[in-house]
Amino acid sequence: MLVFEFHTRIDNIRVEPKDFDDYRKFREDVNRAYRVWLTLHASNDLDDAPLLEAVLALAPDDSSAAATLARLYQARRMNADARRVLARASSLPPRRCDAVGADHQVRRRPG
Repeated sequence: MLVFEFHTRIDNIRVEPKDFDDYRKFREDVNRAYRVWLTLHASNDLDDAPLLEAVLALAPDDSSAAATLARLYQARRMNADARRVLARASSLPPRRCDAVGADHQVRRRPG
């Protein structure tokens, strides 16, 4: 869980009608300046495999973790490990398992 906390201070708590346009611009500037952009990407680092394995041990229905781990193994030609992860993920209801699509690619590769 990530928590971002911002602290701001407004010196003048009342906005007069003649100042509405200036206040709107102020609010827009504050919103632009204090916005947090967070982009998450699936890991492509094999060092993250033990952590993903632990996540799957605790939450076996986490299809995103299964898909990420299977792709990690598949990219490094660790097909037996990818098959193991996908076999476990394929037992999930189809809607929950986004890893199953990668299964066909792993099955076609020898080794």
